[in-house]
Amino acid sequence: MMIKTAASIFFISTMMLLFSCKKENEIVKPDVTVRYLPNKAGTYIDYQVDSLYYNLFSSTVDTFTYQIREEIAELYTDAEGRQVQRLQRYKKVNGQWLLTRVYAAFAGRRRVERTEENITYIKLIFPLMKDSSWNANAMNTLGTQYYTCVGINQALKFHQLSFDSCASISQKLDSTLITKHEEKEVYAAGVGLVYKRSINLEDRASVIDPTIPISKRANNGTDVRMYAIDFGVK
Repeated sequence: MMIKTAASIFFISTMMLLFSCKKENEIVKPDVTVRYLPNKAGTYIDYQVDSLYYNLFSSTVDTFTYQIREEIAELYTDAEGRQVQRLQRYKKVNGQWLLTRVYAAFAGRRRVERTEENITYIKLIFPLMKDSSWNANAMNTLGTQYYTCVGINQALKFHQLSFDSCASISQKLDSTLITKHEEKEVYAAGVGLVYKRSINLEDRASVIDPTIPISKRANNGTDVRMYAIDFGVK
């Protein structure tokens, strides 16, 4: 009887251990470290930027189109002993890439940080799963701003480029009868940021027609779309 009991205990313990390992693996699985952000010097992405500017005073919509490049210029160690990326942003002018901005990014096991104009944002968290939500401004003084992962492991195409596994991050979604504010970023595995949309529109007309979408009656603000057109490593 004792042998049978001991065997039963051993069986149950083994099954619990296996189940525990499986659950742990299932939790860790979505976090493929920092696969949505390359961490190699020389890595670059070229973007097409299409921008609409709604001019309230002239009642016109102006279109601006240009190309930018973002490159990991080098990896360096910061004061905390972390490996940080120095990012250089270029704008294409008359066929030449001109340096316009220098940023920094840190890709750790728990999150991705990006510093722009001395302001640090938490761009991604790990493990990254659908409906994950976090305060992107936790490391600055701009006030709480929650980002939410609205899609994971998506196959997406932006113009001529297709990506097998993408994560879509909703950064802002706030619309009223007279305003529309939306921001979204998409990261592709092994590539990085491949799409960004920023919409900030207003309808300042004296008479508002709610039957018409604000995107069609807006008369003030901007609508900027940025998408990858090339990427690689120098």
